[in-house]
Amino acid sequence: MKTNTPIFTLISSGPGELTNWVAPICHALKEDHKDAIIDIMLTPCQFASGLEHIMAKDLPLVRTVSRPKETFKLGLKGHLGKRHLSKERHIVLFLGGDPFYANGIGKYLNAPVYGYAEKEFKTKFKKLFTRDQIGDLMASKIAYNLESKDLTPPTEDPYFLFLAGSRKEHYHNILPIYQKTIRYIKTQDTSFKAILLCSPFLKGAALDAFKATYDLSQFDSLSQNTEAAMTHASGLITIPGTNTAEAAYLQTPMIVMVALNKPSVITLKGLAHFISKIPIIGYLLRLLIIAVLLLKKPLLALPNILLNERFIQERIGYFSGKHLGTIILEFETNPKEKKMIKKKLEAFKPDKTPAKILIQKILKLEQL
Repeated sequence: MKTNTPIFTLISSGPGELTNWVAPICHALKEDHKDAIIDIMLTPCQFASGLEHIMAKDLPLVRTVSRPKETFKLGLKGHLGKRHLSKERHIVLFLGGDPFYANGIGKYLNAPVYGYAEKEFKTKFKKLFTRDQIGDLMASKIAYNLESKDLTPPTEDPYFLFLAGSRKEHYHNILPIYQKTIRYIKTQDTSFKAILLCSPFLKGAALDAFKATYDLSQFDSLSQNTEAAMTHASGLITIPGTNTAEAAYLQTPMIVMVALNKPSVITLKGLAHFISKIPIIGYLLRLLIIAVLLLKKPLLALPNILLNERFIQERIGYFSGKHLGTIILEFETNPKEKKMIKKKLEAFKPDKTPAKILIQKILKLEQL
């Protein structure tokens, strides 16, 4: 890269985009362009944990991190015609969230706006790159983490992994179910080891508060090392989301569940999220969505979606400890199913290339 290195302004939203799209771009820039400078701007997101800014600060080459309120203000200024006078050359890269913010920030900084998304959509970006064009950025994320992280298993004994998401609403709904589930399983198999894989966003005081708030007594231990914990687990259970793709790249057999024990905590996307906040109407909307889930049974696990095949179990319903415990015990004692899943997951391979290609293409278009 030439000495007139631009500032890479990365626009992102929730925890999944930050860890799986932003992080590999930061690592790829550090590996190939050590003089690069990165500013991260977080956008408002209903899926956010509220702790994204803490993790963002720890990523390589990051100079500044703007929290959602600041990003909103600057994006709005850009759309209103205000400009930031600076000799710095910026490149804005959209990595999840609402394009409104990336376009506004691009105008404010007088900078070209590029984007990465799973699929094509209508946009005013200078160029939108998709997963089909350059590959999956999560493959790069896993590849970098496998190089840099300690992959020592959390315990020497065989264990099953439980994931509860990254938001308080998830914890309130899922953790009590997991507690009852593990309690039941241990009455059937006293050697069963349960490990809770906690969100990497829980750090310091936030992690202490998490441990103090929730009953975690049935778990044998906690881990925050995704790669190590998933790599050595006999299997795992999780809610839908990017965790399912991480497990795919780490070849970990899994069960995906949507617990309807507390329908009010199910997070909806886009306009539906805001409508769901309206009394009575929001309640009815959630009932409608639950009915659609139960009747149409859309694919939920990302590996199932990407391969267009329901080879990973997807369970939707009200779960008692005995019900979910029986599902896990049957899964753990079915080597044929696990072997089939692992064979399918061979399609997912960690690879640094997507992140590197995205950066190379942007720099080429900018003649840098």
